[in-house]
Amino acid sequence: MRTLGRGPATPVLALCSVLMGAAAPAAADPDRLGLSWDGRTWSAALTGSLFGTSPIERWVPGDSDTQHFYVRDQGGDAARLAVDYTMPPSALLSADDLTVTATVDAGAPVTLAPGTGWIALGGTSLGEGATSDVAVTAVFNPASTNASMHDSASVDFRVTLSQIAGPSAQTVGGGGSPSHGDAGTGGSGNAAKSSGPGGLLPSTGAPEIAWAVGLGLFCLGGGVGIAALSRRREEDSDAETT
Repeated sequence: MRTLGRGPATPVLALCSVLMGAAAPAAADPDRLGLSWDGRTWSAALTGSLFGTSPIERWVPGDSDTQHFYVRDQGGDAARLAVDYTMPPSALLSADDLTVTATVDAGAPVTLAPGTGWIALGGTSLGEGATSDVAVTAVFNPASTNASMHDSASVDFRVTLSQIAGPSAQTVGGGGSPSHGDAGTGGSGNAAKSSGPGGLLPSTGAPEIAWAVGLGLFCLGGGVGIAALSRRREEDSDAETT
């Protein structure tokens, strides 16, 4: 009778994500903003898991990985991209167990932390057809203990495009490549036109194009199910050998 190997119990981290699905307003034109997991296939919304293609199937202390999502200006005009995130203050996630950082176009990494409301992650100016790369890195602390398997925290990302008006729009992010800039509307001279959270796209009369992209919901708690499954298999193995 076959006997399965048995080893010491190890804390396991599962990173999962779901589409939180904050729908864009009905008047918004979803074709103006493209989203992609790989920078090649584009859609108006993202589904699936940010870490779904990670080579790490079961996270253990010491593991780390970086995954990306991409944003493209498809509106025919130059635009300013702003990326925000939110993590509820009630999050149980401890920085001693899991560190999550994010960057926009290889900019300075921002460590995601609980807070109130939307927190600016970064931004850039995009020319027509230009793309921006948002990278998210998760690091499971090598010193993390079994207690971390009971923690969880949700992280949502919001992506907003605001049209840039005036002659300056002709020189922003030219050549199909993003030109780095600050988050928000900012600027001088013919400043980007925006109104309210996330800004307006006056050429379409649409409210903000903003999705809670839902690339978050990092679940330390998911490791509990994996560990429990492992224990059940070991128990079944013991039963087979008796």
